[in-house]
Amino acid sequence: MLKLTYTETGLHMELVDTSLDHAIASRSLLALSLGCSLHITPTEASFLLPAIGVGLVELGLLLHHEASSVVKVDDESIEVTLTGVWIAESPVADEGIFFAPLSDSKAESWIYKLWQDSLSPISSCV
Repeated sequence: MLKLTYTETGLHMELVDTSLDHAIASRSLLALSLGCSLHITPTEASFLLPAIGVGLVELGLLLHHEASSVVKVDDESIEVTLTGVWIAESPVADEGIFFAPLSDSKAESWIYKLWQDSLSPISSCV
């Protein structure tokens, strides 16, 4: 399952080996023990990835059976939209955690790798 953490400084993505039910239960217990509010909402989340080197058609085919999509934004970017669950302190929070359980682990791995690759600086030899 993909775990996307949205903070004021940006997006962090993880590939986690847990069920959605377990992730929600863990977050709920943590919030209860800390006395914090917790809002859990089924929704969609989108993020941009560089289009360089991306097999847009292949990724689209992998996500075809999911309630997700990939769209070319321009020559440099694609937008990936995933369906999942948003967990935050308030219903209008900009910061929180989004869990996206995909049925195809290959799609999860590919999206995660593309995100990791987007963080790596491109080196070139002159």
